[in-house]
Amino acid sequence: MTIYRHYLYNVTMNEKVITLRDEKGHWLPGTPSPNPSGGPVLKVSLTKLLQDRLHNEPQTAQTIVNAWIDACKSRDMRALTEMLDRLEGKVASEVNLKALIVNVGDDYAREGIEAAKKDLVERQERYLLKEGEDATKQS
Repeated sequence: MTIYRHYLYNVTMNEKVITLRDEKGHWLPGTPSPNPSGGPVLKVSLTKLLQDRLHNEPQTAQTIVNAWIDACKSRDMRALTEMLDRLEGKVASEVNLKALIVNVGDDYAREGIEAAKKDLVERQERYLLKEGEDATKQS
């Protein structure tokens, strides 16, 4: 299995993050996220905008409700299901699930750790070589 190293710079933590991926580009288990804070937060809430608009325009809200009820009367099952789910709550459904759990994380983690160690050694060697070259230039 080939492990690919990706170097990313985490601006919020002010550090370089090494992410390890497999041949398909999937992150290996245990690899630190390059975006630990998650995605960007929207500055504007669409729900809030819609609520404000409908609050300020009650006639528009009434028009939407009337159209929804008309759709239910005309046997639109999608509209009826949505209305009942909102009024009564969704119906609970039972799910039968059979799963085979295989622990492959240890192998991936071990390979990731070995790759990170190898990378660290390579960087240390490059640093020492560079430091040695600088010392010979100064003398």
